[in-house]
Amino acid sequence: MQKHQFLKAILAFLMISLPGLTFAGLVPCSGTDCTSCDLIVLAQNIFRFVLEISFAIIALFVVIGGIKLLLAAGNPGNIKSAKDMIQGAIVGLIIILCSWLIVNTVLYFLSGGAPGEWWKIEC
Repeated sequence: MQKHQFLKAILAFLMISLPGLTFAGLVPCSGTDCTSCDLIVLAQNIFRFVLEISFAIIALFVVIGGIKLLLAAGNPGNIKSAKDMIQGAIVGLIIILCSWLIVNTVLYFLSGGAPGEWWKIEC
């Protein structure tokens, strides 16, 4: 039952914070002044937002796993659960960073070794 309560708390936090983030620059245009370039910038902003949120969630899971480990009181099941939570968060972080590195390396070699910042879209 604790897992469902934790997921409800995260969902409530996101529902409260997401509308505020829209006004904080996630949507690059307002009203009918939007162009196709604004749509590309919106996609870039959403990608950056999801990446930043994923790092925050990974940090949150590491902290929660550490707290669970401290409060395990020698119970092997709780210790294993806490270690699995920390390990899963670190593996997720490694997957995110490696995927970015692979895309960056492939685009670097496809462009002929030309330096550039492909993740920054300018219109």
